Amino acid sequence: MAVTLTIDGRTVTAEEGATILDAAESVGIPIPTLCRLKGHEPGSSCFLCVVEIQGRGQLLPSCAARAADGLVVLTDSERVRDARRAALELLLSDHTGDCVAPCSVACPAGLDIPGFIRLLRSGRDDDAMRLILEAIPLPRVLGRICPRFCERVCRRGDLDEPVSICLLKRFAADESALVIPSRAEPTCRRVAIVGAGPSGLSAAFKLLLYGHSCVIYDANPEPGGLLRYAIPEYRLPVEALRSDVGILESLGAEFRMGARIGTDVSLEELEQGYDAVLLALGAGENEDIGVEGCAVAISGMDFLRRVRNGEKSQIAGSIAILGNGDEAIAAARTALRLGATNVNMISERKREHMRCRAEELREAEREGIKLYDGVSSLRADKAASGYVVRFNEGGGEEKVEADAVIAAGQRRNDPQGLAAIGLEPDADGKLVDHKTLASGRRGVFSAGEMVSGPGAAARAVAMGKRAADSIDSYLRDGHPAAEHRPFHVFMGKLDDCERERLFRNADRMPRANPQRTGAGAKGLGFAEIERGFSRREAMDEAARCIQCDCGARDDCGLRRLAGEYDAKQGRYPGLKRSFERDESHPTVVYESGKCILCGICVRICEQAGRRPGMAFLGRGFVARAAPPFGASVAEALGDLAGECASACPTGALSMKKDAGTNGTG
Repeated sequence: MAVTLTIDGRTVTAEEGATILDAAESVGIPIPTLCRLKGHEPGSSCFLCVVEIQGRGQLLPSCAARAADGLVVLTDSERVRDARRAALELLLSDHTGDCVAPCSVACPAGLDIPGFIRLLRSGRDDDAMRLILEAIPLPRVLGRICPRFCERVCRRGDLDEPVSICLLKRFAADESALVIPSRAEPTCRRVAIVGAGPSGLSAAFKLLLYGHSCVIYDANPEPGGLLRYAIPEYRLPVEALRSDVGILESLGAEFRMGARIGTDVSLEELEQGYDAVLLALGAGENEDIGVEGCAVAISGMDFLRRVRNGEKSQIAGSIAILGNGDEAIAAARTALRLGATNVNMISERKREHMRCRAEELREAEREGIKLYDGVSSLRADKAASGYVVRFNEGGGEEKVEADAVIAAGQRRNDPQGLAAIGLEPDADGKLVDHKTLASGRRGVFSAGEMVSGPGAAARAVAMGKRAADSIDSYLRDGHPAAEHRPFHVFMGKLDDCERERLFRNADRMPRANPQRTGAGAKGLGFAEIERGFSRREAMDEAARCIQCDCGARDDCGLRRLAGEYDAKQGRYPGLKRSFERDESHPTVVYESGKCILCGICVRICEQAGRRPGMAFLGRGFVARAAPPFGASVAEALGDLAGECASACPTGALSMKKDAGTNGTG
């Protein structure tokens, strides 16, 4: 006998005895659930399949509530969504684990770092390169100059030293063949990109993969922006940049070099000739460092550009560098390589507060560059024999005589430069919407340091990718897209016992540190300082990665629904379960901190008659599904492990990451 009910305004006929969930599924109405196992009695434990019965004021779990004549069911009302969000937040309140490894979260471009390292470990260099290219279209460049945000949060650092992720990325890029990703079918849409720096190149790369055509305009003779014309050869060989640009050329990118926006081509011309325009302009000028007498100094950026352009330099004798950022370090080390006999860096900031990478500063000092830090009353004046720089240090006045003074302040951006090009403010008065990167002019977008301010190339690459996604959405449906941020659970800091469990099976090999050629730089000229990994070094270093990302991160039901319902991990603060990991089974990992007591693995074992199987242990907060009688997961699950892992909705049971079968785990 059939019953008839109404679900979300639709008349549905169901067999007598069917649940509301069965009835909804029969007509394609989705209802979320994390504890359902088809063919078994409902568990009704997750409460995510809750629906509202109109006229009764009831919320019922649809997996257990029976369909009945005359019921009027709402599956997506505000009350239902609130109840599901609360259920998710309760499940998340003591969920212990990282959805994504901390290194990948810290990477501005979102690179799947454990994934590409797994591929390297299995000798699949080209596949590793393909995975890297999904996030970073300039792998040879960023394998050399990335500031290594990922390594700062690498969990391996809690044991000894972080994994050398940046050099592994460089190894994959340098050792693999020229990997050209596949493009989507051509869309016949054309995009003009102004600026061939990291943001513009990154946007072009992704737009090309989406099937759009890209023409890149830039005022310089070669692509790369500041990558090509400001970063010294000893850090970034021009051939590494050209190799990365070659991938874009192979994808069909067209470069129109020596074309300056506003002079050689106008914004109006680009709007008329293309379906969308991206202004990807950088911050290429030094800010005024506020030093008296600084008019006598050479601009740090001009100095670096001239050297990269191959112009003859008159640098000789004693050189004073005023500044404390990466540009100041680059200018100092470049001056040394050009033949300066004495290079002094003078910074008004103390060493620990300088705006440069500490590693770069240490290398500069090893090369013989002297640092005066934390100075005050700094001024530079012309003198009979050259220049003299005066300052107070440690309570007394000091002076440095120099044949030339280079003022290398931080780079600055000029957002009003966008207005000068012709960009118009939107309805809120902003030149660029920072969510969509769209401007007030329809079809015109902006990215890069002109929007964000000076920063690392990795951040510019990430912004270029964001711009490409927004432009692609605009070209397909007329609406720019805001950045999508996937949901992550963060495990946070581990205590001593948890760290011991995490590192129990970690390889105790020390970090590989290839020799650098900084000492004696005067004799080496501009040869690249940092040597890449040999294959043996790369394999040893890749083995140090503890693979701390979740094995179910891409198909975890809890993560997917938490993002869909905008759940917050910290809504219900309190005690959290400790991190535990059982790796006794050859193919499956069990992490009890991710268990939500859905009972799916328990029911699978019961149906198969598996002993000892999985069982519910404990009561209240400490309750979990686990092997009984002190058994291991290997003993409890045996050949049912794969079935249980596939059915687990949260990654409490997950397949071990095997690069031989699945590179991204």
